[in-house]
Amino acid sequence: MSVYKRGNSWYINIRLGGHRINCKAGNTKKEALTAQEELKTKHRLKMLHISDIKDKEGNFDIFFTVLSQQYFEHCKAVKGSKTYYNEKNYYDNHIKKAFEKLLLRSFNNKLLSDFQKLKKSDNYSNRTTNILVGIIRKIINHACDTDKRIKRLWNELDIKWPKSLRENKKQHAFLTFNEFDSLISQLNNKITRLRAIVMRYTGLRPAEAAYLQWPDVSLELRTVKVQGKKITDTLYWTPKDAEQRTIPLSDEAYGSLKNLNTDMLRRVKKTGLQERWVFSAGREPVFDMDKSLVGAATRAGIKKNVSPNMLRHTFATLQLASGADIKSIQKLMGHADIRTTMRYLDVVDENLIKAVKAHHITPEIATKLRQKSIRGE
Repeated sequence: MSVYKRGNSWYINIRLGGHRINCKAGNTKKEALTAQEELKTKHRLKMLHISDIKDKEGNFDIFFTVLSQQYFEHCKAVKGSKTYYNEKNYYDNHIKKAFEKLLLRSFNNKLLSDFQKLKKSDNYSNRTTNILVGIIRKIINHACDTDKRIKRLWNELDIKWPKSLRENKKQHAFLTFNEFDSLISQLNNKITRLRAIVMRYTGLRPAEAAYLQWPDVSLELRTVKVQGKKITDTLYWTPKDAEQRTIPLSDEAYGSLKNLNTDMLRRVKKTGLQERWVFSAGREPVFDMDKSLVGAATRAGIKKNVSPNMLRHTFATLQLASGADIKSIQKLMGHADIRTTMRYLDVVDENLIKAVKAHHITPEIATKLRQKSIRGE
């Protein structure tokens, strides 16, 4: 860290996040040295914040790589390990080299559009390109949510994100009724088994289930509330799209949560320690259940790649197949855009078309056959 004069102003040269940043300190050397000592003290006490740094013109700025570091620290703390490592690999292999030396003020519409075109010219699929642009957007959004100065700066830039490239329709895999029953019978851990049942009958995302707390559950009203919450003194978790919603409980989900609640009250009475998480008997939430599901699927003879997200897909698909309206499913699933929900219709409609073509029957009869097929009959 050093001070220097340029024109009529004095500046401080400081390294932050592995990069050099010059910030205006005043009109005299004395003012610059005083400001330098303040920054040194904050740095020594590990209190130096990005809001203390300005660019050469005295305007706030920050390197994109600093924002990415903060975002992935957040991801590691609040997201499942699979999600964290997937996004981190995408960033390290495709985004870091292009953006790590850029200050946020250098961002513009052309920069983002050119990045999108570059990935397409490198023969990456539309889906992969959309994922990469999406990660950049997540990094910026997280920074704006956690620092008002970054939010003001980003609003000043008035950047419009490139439109998502059209992707091939991807059908969501799901479990039939018989497959799900077989899967549950092979889950040996009680909490994992009941968690799978609740996710299957509520459509909760994996992270929403992991962060579900007992105050979110109303056994009296038979509802579960998905909402943002404070995890630690410095960490606040919000659902995807910041969507708060209340989900009514089916008999299966209600019975599973009541069972877990009974076990929790028994442990609290024995130990005297209050428990916070619905699907964890410990002090920390449990994220990963992939291995348990994969093992249970193998033992049950299920050939599909079973994952926590498949339980959510199963909920939506079977609800639609049973005649639920798509607007209700959108609300229960927490989809901001109904087009996301409509993807589940592809699975249902495809079964209907196959039945009509194969058997030359009416759509009404095909619908009944489709429902039987989904049940595994």
